[in-house]
Parts: sequence; C-alpha cells; structure tokens
Amino acid sequence: MTPSHENTEFMRGSFRKWFGRVGARGDWYDIYREIEDAYRMPPRSYHSFHGHVAFCIRELYRLPVGIVGNIDEVELALDLHDSRIDFTRKDNELQSALFSADLCRRMGLPAPFEKHVGNHILRTDHSGMPDDPDSRLVVDIDLAILGQDGITFDGYERSVRKEYEFVPEDVYRKRRIEVLGFFLKRPSIFLTDYFRDLYEKQARKNLYRSIHKLRH
Repeated sequence: MTPSHENTEFMRGSFRKWFGRVGARGDWYDIYREIEDAYRMPPRSYHSFHGHVAFCIRELYRLPVGIVGNIDEVELALDLHDSRIDFTRKDNELQSALFSADLCRRMGLPAPFEKHVGNHILRTDHSGMPDDPDSRLVVDIDLAILGQDGITFDGYERSVRKEYEFVPEDVYRKRRIEVLGFFLKRPSIFLTDYFRDLYEKQARKNLYRSIHKLRH
C-alpha cells in the first residue's frame, strides 16, 4: 500500500485541483480540512481519508479516458462516501450524502451536481444495481480492495476487524461471513466490465479464502 505521507500529499493536491476545476466558492484548504476532520471521527483503521479514500481516488485516476461520465462528480462522491461513519449504525451512506449536500451548497455548486454526488454516495450501500453508469463506477471503486493481492486483502480484513473490535469474536465471524458471502452470491461482484475484467477472479479467490479462515 502507498505510504501514508504520500497519500496525504496526494489527497491535498488532488482536492486542490478538483476545487479549481469546478469553480467552487470559498477557500479550498478550509473545505479540505473539514473533510479531513470528518474522517477522524470515529478513529478508522480502514475507512480513512488518507487510506481507503486515497486508494479510491488513485483507482479513479487510472480509469481509461472516456469511461467516466462526470469525473468531478465521481471524485467528490469518492472523497465523501465514508465521511460520516458510526460503526453501530446502518445509515452511514445517508449521513455522508447529507454532509456532501451541505458542502456542495456552501461551495456554490449547481443543484444537479449536488444531487448526482449524493446519489453516488447512497449507492455505496451496495444494495442493488444503480441505474447511473457513474454510480456503478463509484460502487466498483469502493469494492476494488476486494480484488487486490492476497497480502493487501488480508491487511484490509485485519483493519476492518479492528474497526469492529467492540463486537465479540463469534458474532463478528458470523456477520463477516454473511457480508462476504453476500458478494460471492452475486452473479458478479463488480458491476462494470472494466472492474469485472480487472478484479473479479482475484476478488472471488480472496473472499472464499477469507470465509474459510473465519469458519476455522
């Protein structure tokens, strides 16, 4: 994985460029710091701004030219999709979308832009097939960690367990098997041809292996 200090510089630079491209109102650094602060609560071992989100933005920047409909909307959705998390709640995507709506208004961004970003964030609950092609890309980028090499994936699994350390081991194992099994039961884990071709095979291998470990 990319060292944290490199991700910090990468995220600061990418957001500054994004802010200028969209013609946002206000001071870019003040908004950036507000987003950073949002990701500090609660403390995250995986769903962090300079970890998971930086990984997502790097995946976005590696996409072939023309595959994204509106890259500025997608980038902000990825920046904010885990901005509001309470590991005991089930409405984190909604809370993150509400935070994004507030930021968009304060930055003076158009209402359609705000709506699209919020919709992309809501679809990261992974509950179904989004109609919007850009939403499908956001969802697949969010899941791209599943298709990484075994060492990286195992680190991800350890980090997720740490975030749920308040959950008893037997309960966690049962629930984690359900979560991973949910993705395995889908006809394909990834919703787009690009990510399916890139990560599907490795993701299924990782998930099967993780479920096996959780059961033994």
